[in-house]
Amino acid sequence: MTAHAFAERIDAWVAQHRDRIIALARDLVRIPSENHPPHGTEAEAQAFLAEALQRAGLPAELYDIASVPGLETHPLRYPGVDCRNRPNVALRLPGRRPGSARSLILSGHMDTVPAGDPAQWAGSPASGALREGRLYGRGAYDMKAGVAANAALAMMLHELGIELDGDLIVESVADEEFAGGHGTIAARLHSGGADAVLLPEPSNLVPYRAHRGLRIVRITIEGKGGVTFAGDTLRPAVHDLPALIEGLLEFGRRRNAEAVIPEAYAHNPQPASWMITKVRANDWRDDARLAVPDAAQVELFWEAMPGETQAAVEGQFERWLDEFRTRTGIRASHHYWLRWMDGYQLAAGHPLATCAETHTAAVTGTQQTAVGAPFPCDLFLFARLGVPAGIILGPAGNNAHTANEWVDVESLLQTVRIYARIACDWCQRPKDG
Repeated sequence: MTAHAFAERIDAWVAQHRDRIIALARDLVRIPSENHPPHGTEAEAQAFLAEALQRAGLPAELYDIASVPGLETHPLRYPGVDCRNRPNVALRLPGRRPGSARSLILSGHMDTVPAGDPAQWAGSPASGALREGRLYGRGAYDMKAGVAANAALAMMLHELGIELDGDLIVESVADEEFAGGHGTIAARLHSGGADAVLLPEPSNLVPYRAHRGLRIVRITIEGKGGVTFAGDTLRPAVHDLPALIEGLLEFGRRRNAEAVIPEAYAHNPQPASWMITKVRANDWRDDARLAVPDAAQVELFWEAMPGETQAAVEGQFERWLDEFRTRTGIRASHHYWLRWMDGYQLAAGHPLATCAETHTAAVTGTQQTAVGAPFPCDLFLFARLGVPAGIILGPAGNNAHTANEWVDVESLLQTVRIYARIACDWCQRPKDG
């Protein structure tokens, strides 16, 4: 069958099943699946997805990641994360010539960040409301629409009777948020690898062939608290917060000035991004003690470039912190939180990048050169687990990780059409072609 004929059948199926695809994404949004480190609540949504695939005649498997042999002792296992009752969904569509044709993984994550304060939302975080072409709810954009797109593609291939030459693995994993990654590690131990992976992280229909790494540090300022009833001299830790915050901003500016910028990020005016994500000093309650706090804390989230090592990034920060303490006299300690995440970069012109660029342009009508994503994700884990090539490509929307998250439903349908074209192209190619 020609590529044009494939495309016509794909587009006709998506048009016919438009409401079904949107309903699947909406149903997933309506089932909370929040990640609350060290635990997660993905089980109900994952069971729903597995059942939906099975009802469509597909041999989807639901398995608890804690039961996967080798996970507990894996070198990428991060201590303290509870993997129990956190299932993955796995589906393999065997290819006609798996030994000679390229294979592909479509991998999405079911877990979301917590919804936060419901009062900040226009409706319930689990409403799945549809308004003006947008689907609202926690996880709609990051990334239940992408999970639904992957599932819809599997249903399409099955119902149209399209057999690929290479194997296609479709999966939904647990524990991606908060730098988890254990669902992805378990998936590779359970389902094996492939020649490439597509991640439908929210990319606004731009193909990304790179992503940033991540380091999070918590800094504690130690002062002398209490009240001055005894006439003693206090050093309120909170009074040192402005100097620390300004110092951290300068640290971020210095990183951007000194970093070696990979070519995938040459277009980005702030390639090595950073942000202060939390500030805390004392309790802000009416019944809290009226006293100067002994300590204040700041959390810094900063991103690494592909090629930067954990030792280099942490060493740069620790040298800055030593300089800051010497210069200001502020007593500040630090500890790192969550997993170190590597950056990732696929070479420009790689066949997978070219494939993604070609089919994205065919569906959207806009030529997009694959560049670097403005966020970290777990694509780097696939590279470390033996999957040599990966692309990030997902629907459009906004408000990931904040209130009133939404995804554009037309872009969800476009994602299905793009992914189907990529799969039918990539999995027909010879492994050495």
